[in-house]
Amino acid sequence: QGQMVFERTPANMGDQANIGFIVGEKCVATLDTGGSMKLGLLLREAIKKTTDKPICYVINSHVHPDHMFGNPAFKADNVTFIGHERLAKGAAARSTNYSNSLKRDLGDVAQGSELTPPTKTVKAGETLDLDLGGRILKIQAWPVGHTDNDVSVFDEQTQTLWLGDLLFIDHVPAMDGSIPGWLKVIADLKKIPAKRVIPGHGPITAPWPSAIEPQERYLAKVADG
Repeated sequence: QGQMVFERTPANMGDQANIGFIVGEKCVATLDTGGSMKLGLLLREAIKKTTDKPICYVINSHVHPDHMFGNPAFKADNVTFIGHERLAKGAAARSTNYSNSLKRDLGDVAQGSELTPPTKTVKAGETLDLDLGGRILKIQAWPVGHTDNDVSVFDEQTQTLWLGDLLFIDHVPAMDGSIPGWLKVIADLKKIPAKRVIPGHGPITAPWPSAIEPQERYLAKVADG
């Protein structure tokens, strides 16, 4: 989407974050699923209009509801849900509170929305290679940073780095983990040889690694007090 949305409403169906999909020769992977089941269904519809390849993976960047409440829309596709090894625990701990707040904000539009946990996980510090058919995605799980369950996705073919909420552009970064940890993660992220990045919130694409430098400076100042 690439537009700044700060509040979720029934009209926007919880559409607050950048979500998308990548098509390979064999199948499709989604990168997050949005803030409600209805939004996830719209994403699934967009995929079906784009390609007849099956959807095989749903990759969740982290536990926050605007990135994964749309997961149930893909259950019928028998997808593999992929996330950080700590994602299931985080989802279980927050599910009730997140669901209650979604119902408060969206009313009936919230129906069917769930924090579906991963069926395949990646350990912190490790990388999982997904082959979509002639297209490799590198899923990397990070130590505590924005949250304790962040993963990034690097599409080798286009040299595009999907960061979820490890990167906010034109938006104060939300903190749910560790600022010193996040700064360490950023230092390692900057070593990834990407040409462009897709943030969790902000413009849909930006040059890399310059796009993360304002956030890095901001977090460093906060850490310094």
